[in-house]
Amino acid sequence: MLSELRAIIEVQVAKALDGDSGAAALVLARVLAAVAAGSLSADVGKLVIDGISALSEARRTEELEAVLAALEEKQR
Repeated sequence: MLSELRAIIEVQVAKALDGDSGAAALVLARVLAAVAAGSLSADVGKLVIDGISALSEARRTEELEAVLAALEEKQR
């Protein structure tokens, strides 16, 4: 059972890192709960949250670049 739970967590984290906002919200909620419960240190929780945030920003930038490229191509 524990290994299955770890696999589920790994999948959710991977989805969050891939830009899935639902998965990111789930991971963030669990991280915050773990920090509040004392089972995860605040500095490690901050690292996880900062990492997901940075990847989310990168995904948004990639999406904007794709839209801009499509618009530029349309104007040619």
